[in-house]
Amino acid sequence: MNNTRDRRKPLATFNGKVFHVEFRGRSLDVPAATGDNGDVLVELDSVTHWVIAEGESEAPEVSVEDLGAILDAIENTAEEAELSIWFE
Repeated sequence: MNNTRDRRKPLATFNGKVFHVEFRGRSLDVPAATGDNGDVLVELDSVTHWVIAEGESEAPEVSVEDLGAILDAIENTAEEAELSIWFE
């Protein structure tokens, strides 16, 4: 069995305020707020551009395909942490 992580799959971590996502050598932070009932609201309005990498003059736009991978990574992380999430 091969335990090597597929580097083409996105990786998300959650610190209670943002989901930090890394994918294809890029990263971004997706804001999230925990409600009184423990549900986590993930705010997608800011998911438009990747963080500017060293040597770049502009932040690259997040493609529709990348957005799908980002959402999958956030959902998987939330599921593993037994979090109930909502996207807005």
